[in-house]
Amino acid sequence: MQRAFTCSIFALAMLAAAHLFAADAPRKPEPTIARFDVAHQFLRSGDEARDKGDTTTAIFFYDEAVKEYDALMAAFPDWEPAVTSFRSSYCRDERQKLKNKLAARAAATAPPPARTPPAATAATPPSAGVSPGLPLDTATPTNAAPAPTLAILLPKARDLMRQGKSTEARDVLMQAIRLEPDDMTARFLVATVQCQLGNYEDALFVLETLNEERPNDVATLLALSAAFLGIGQPDRAAGFVRQALQVDPDSAEAHYNLARVLLVTKPPQPTEAEIHYERAIELGAAPDSDFKRLLADAVVPAPAAVTNTP
Repeated sequence: MQRAFTCSIFALAMLAAAHLFAADAPRKPEPTIARFDVAHQFLRSGDEARDKGDTTTAIFFYDEAVKEYDALMAAFPDWEPAVTSFRSSYCRDERQKLKNKLAARAAATAPPPARTPPAATAATPPSAGVSPGLPLDTATPTNAAPAPTLAILLPKARDLMRQGKSTEARDVLMQAIRLEPDDMTARFLVATVQCQLGNYEDALFVLETLNEERPNDVATLLALSAAFLGIGQPDRAAGFVRQALQVDPDSAEAHYNLARVLLVTKPPQPTEAEIHYERAIELGAAPDSDFKRLLADAVVPAPAAVTNTP
């Protein structure tokens, strides 16, 4: 059964599971963590001020966050470059959007300029390729490429993600975010591609905000599950899938994801996992031989009873 593309949650869950038992990453330098925390606090303060309508304060905090993130990237270029770069871009976009609002507000309240009669000019025949009646600088060249829009960028990013070209997809999505920083689909796809790249913390940064804005969105809850599985928190991952099932009890994706997650909780829960797997199949999910193998590995036979013999 062909299912519509949402965020390739099945694939995300397996990617996350693949990273779950990977060796721990080297410990980050404490001074770097401290500076990263400072930058993140500036970012959160900017978000809070923006949400309260305190535009000037929000711009100040976003500006400070950008300085901190840029300083981090300069001093530690190999330390979490994807996360740091993304958050710096986010702060820049939010800051610019607020500055644009201030400029629009100032323009709306400014007195209109005094009108002066235009100077008389001799009529000039239109140049080739220029529409009569249009100023030269506003005429549209006949061979000009269309300006990028979300309608162009988002399908392109989805296609790249399907092809496994996650880095290219992220670059396209960042163009979309610069055009429309608040677009939920663009932000969701950014989080999804970050999961595909293994940048789970960066994905969580986006997904947790989306979850606050649309708390009952099944796709967001399933993506949160995949991201938490990726950072080694299967219990929290299971919690978000259960929440998704409360919203949509007939979601094949949610039943399948919960079945997968329950096999890596501590301890594994193979009995419940099999129930959710069978329900996913009933709802249209494709059979998965790999799941059956993992299920068999998770089911440990009970020890035989010991009887005393005379």
